[in-house]
Amino acid sequence: PRGPALAGPYKVEGTARAGGDTFFIKAATGAADGSGAFALKANVRSAAHPVAASFDGQLKFANHRPTWAGKATLDRVIAKEDKATLPWSLTADLDVSNRAVLAKALEFRYGAEERPFTISGAATLDLAAVPSFEAVLSARQIDLDRTLGAGPDKPVSLDGALAAFGAAIAGLPVPSVPGRIGFDIPGVVVGGSIISDLRADLVTATSGWTIDTLEATLPGKSSLTARGQLATSPTIGFDGEMTLASEQPATLVAWWAPNRPKVGLDPFRFSAKVAASMDGLRFDEVDARLDDGRISGSLDFSPGVAGRKPRLTLSLDADQLRLSDVQTVAGLATGQGAGADVVVKAAVGALIAGDTRAEGFDVSASLVDATLDVDRLFVRSLSGARVTA
Repeated sequence: PRGPALAGPYKVEGTARAGGDTFFIKAATGAADGSGAFALKANVRSAAHPVAASFDGQLKFANHRPTWAGKATLDRVIAKEDKATLPWSLTADLDVSNRAVLAKALEFRYGAEERPFTISGAATLDLAAVPSFEAVLSARQIDLDRTLGAGPDKPVSLDGALAAFGAAIAGLPVPSVPGRIGFDIPGVVVGGSIISDLRADLVTATSGWTIDTLEATLPGKSSLTARGQLATSPTIGFDGEMTLASEQPATLVAWWAPNRPKVGLDPFRFSAKVAASMDGLRFDEVDARLDDGRISGSLDFSPGVAGRKPRLTLSLDADQLRLSDVQTVAGLATGQGAGADVVVKAAVGALIAGDTRAEGFDVSASLVDATLDVDRLFVRSLSGARVTA
């Protein structure tokens, strides 16, 4: 027979260290029932990250092996005075044994209580000699205009949605166990339009996640694919490859940057290696294809911080190029880049500016602190230009 001293209830408080973090733990059990099962509740809070977990379920023993089944919740911890940060929570029904952890009815909720969005799914943690996990998440549709904006009349901008996403994942702990998460979301309402067929596969990495695949259909009959490293700590950053193609670029630009004037870009396909962080944005090995030619080269933008002016460096080699297209793409990539110093190196078969066409155009120049410095300028022939004095 089980002795009364072992029947509970129990209370435990303490700390534990794992993965370089300290966790504060409070746990309590009820008294054991006739089968030796305990009601077990626990709260765990991270010292390094703004997250807290709670568990409420039944601890049982079978063949001297413990199992636990119940509900688990992971919440973002927000200070009472913080009115700007949006809450999120992750809940699941867990079955825990010495072999695996099964998470059923998994649900992620993000946003204020009156207008959150939810993503649901399931996950498995295999506790073999080399533990690993796998999760599959999906949602019929996510309405970010409602969660982050004020609905269809005042939708959230794409920049605002990206900033909210960055703030939500910045500094969050990466699981110490290697694993993979798959997303499948048919529709995301943002910026007054819809991103459709959003799919992604993410694998854990040292300081964030590896994006194995990311693909989506954007407004303007546009498609986006990307892969690479997504850093979440200590700051947000992406280093990888991307391809963007659009059959209706005017519609894409109007959604991407609604405050910009209307543009007349031709259908295009753009691919490049990308490095994006708080320190700036860089495109290398650019390969852009338009109806009237091909463009290769690089773009490097450093934002203005700590009194330093923003700086845009362009290196281009093109069959044919419209100056207005360069201004549009540079503005999209840099967020206008107003007042930026500019350094340009370009070799263009035909450069078109308004009614002027320059054949065999080759230039190396900079505009720094409102001073234009031309190192090299060569034009084989010029047509459509008019000079007046």
